[in-house]
Parts: sequence; structure tokens; C-alpha cells
Amino acid sequence: MQSSHIRNKPHEISGKLTADSSNIKIESFACSCAAGASESCKHVVAVLLFLNKNNLNEIDTLSSTDVQCQWSKLKEPSLEQFKPVSIEHFCCVRSTEKVPLTTSPSELRSALISAAPNSAIALHCVGRNPREISLNKNDVVLEEPFIFTTHPHLLSLDLYSVLNLGDCCQTVYESDIKLNDSPINIRTKSLVDKSYWHKIRQYRITGSRCYSLSGFVTSYNYPWLGYSPDGIIVNKVNEPIKLVEVKCPYPSCTDDSQNIFEKIIYISKNADESFTLLKKHAYYAQVQLGLVLLNLNSCDFIIYNSIEHNYVVINVKFDDQYCKTLLQVLKIVYFEKLLHTICELKM
Repeated sequence: MQSSHIRNKPHEISGKLTADSSNIKIESFACSCAAGASESCKHVVAVLLFLNKNNLNEIDTLSSTDVQCQWSKLKEPSLEQFKPVSIEHFCCVRSTEKVPLTTSPSELRSALISAAPNSAIALHCVGRNPREISLNKNDVVLEEPFIFTTHPHLLSLDLYSVLNLGDCCQTVYESDIKLNDSPINIRTKSLVDKSYWHKIRQYRITGSRCYSLSGFVTSYNYPWLGYSPDGIIVNKVNEPIKLVEVKCPYPSCTDDSQNIFEKIIYISKNADESFTLLKKHAYYAQVQLGLVLLNLNSCDFIIYNSIEHNYVVINVKFDDQYCKTLLQVLKIVYFEKLLHTICELKM
């Protein structure tokens, strides 16, 4: 089947149908496109619709050589038929004047979300499964369930010298990076408002770019660092004791559970059948940054297999020397390179 990009090679769709006296059953289908492993891409659907509308006995059978010849013949006419045309030449497009915005994009997005709270963008930004808060009189409501203490490695950041900032970069740092609210309030707001979560992560070095179940965590004295943990385990008195990070690799439908975990590039298998998170992978740096910002000693790194609904748990310990080097490098990169780039973008 021809790809949406007419210059690209066509996609190859293969499948198996079985028929009895009254029904045709779809056994399996696959496509060579990026989403083909799911067995439900648009190309597979198109083929099934074509088969449904036509008599299967009347469809020509082609060899692999015949298929290549057919596509070679059709390529040139396709290129001639589908010429790129500017959008302004379409009859349904009217010329409009650009109207300058009087509000910021973030304010406009918040207004749209408030106007349509059940829209896709609102559910995406706020969360599709918001937590319900009980209002019983006997319930104790805590504004912040736990407090984070500062790790000594963060305090030692002041000992790492960097080049002096220019006036413009200093202005950007003071206005956009330094916190004008407490870390507790920032984390609380980021839990209930995903648009705020996106905004507060801007211009900061963070552990990852995935959604977080535990809000955004940062430091008042080192606001250029941030982290969004997938989860935090606490003890009976609400003291954080362990970090939780979850990864869900998308496996092939033909892989069994064991093969899925053995093919993951960021873990290695040990002699006792357990797994270890590789130190040279970016996920290791992500976990260590989370441990140092939350001042925790270990992380449960969970890899979930969505095909068979099982998982492995890798316990990652705090790496003292690794974090010292990591923080030193991050500070140099941020203040000597990244901050200058941010300044240029805002000018």
C-alpha cells in the first residue's frame, strides 16, 4: 500500500484470514509501518475494508516480483498526479489578517481549558483520573504530606565555580528561573494543573520529560534543577523513604515476557537472573538526579510489560561519586551554555 509520503516505498501488509461456512476470522495482520506491530494501523484497516467490499475470489494474486513491478509503474503517475500546492490556492481557505494577541499563550490555553473542561486538551492537562478529596469531618487534610530535606551534595554546588553571567542572562535568571513561590506550593500546584506543570519545568534541567504522579520537585536555592518523580514511597509518619520510577517499553506482539526484558537496551541481566540499570544510560542519570534532589538513598526502577501485564523491579542505590560529578557538570552546562541559549531565545 502506498505510504502517505508518495516518494517513499509502499508499506507491506501481510495477514491471515480463516473462513468457515458463514464467517471469516482475522487471525493476524502486520504492516511494515511504524505502528504496524500493533496490528491495528490505518493501512491494515484500509486493506480489511478493501477485502470487505470486494469478492476475495476475484482479487488477483501477485508474486513478490509482480508487486515490485506494479509499484514501479505506478510511482511516476503518482508523482505527477500529486503535485504540492500552497494552501492559499485552496478554495476553502480565506485570506485573514493576523491579529496580535493581547494575552500570553499560557493564559489563552488556561482560558480555553476553563471554557471546555471536558475537552481533550483539558483532560490531557488536568488529568483524566483526578483524585477525589474526602470532606468528612473526621478526616485530617494535610496541605503537604511530606517535606524534603536538602542533600549535602546540593549544598556543595556553591563550591563549583562557573563563568560570570552577562547582564542579560542575569536578568533572565532572576525573572524566569528564580522561584517566586515555595517549593511546597509549586509541587502542590503542579499536581492539579498540568499546564502549570509544563510551565514550571521550562528553562530548567529536569530528570525526564514524562508525566508525573507526584508533582514537580525543585529546590529554592537551586531552582535551575527540577524533578518529576513517578512515585514516592513514604513511611507511617509521611517521611519519604524511596523513589519510584516506571518505564513501559512498547514490545513486539510476538515477544514473550522473558525476551522483552532481555532486549531492553538500558538494563543488563545478572548471573542470578536479576537485572541492573546500566550506568552509562540516561535513565541512570535521571534516577540519580531524583535521589539527590529528594535526598533519598534508593529507587525502585520498575519496567512494566504491557503485553503480559507483569514487571521487574530493579533497586537502584544512590551513587555518591556519580552524583557529585553529575551536579558539577550540570551546573557548568546550565550556566555557561544553556542559560545563554535561553537568553537568546527571549531577546
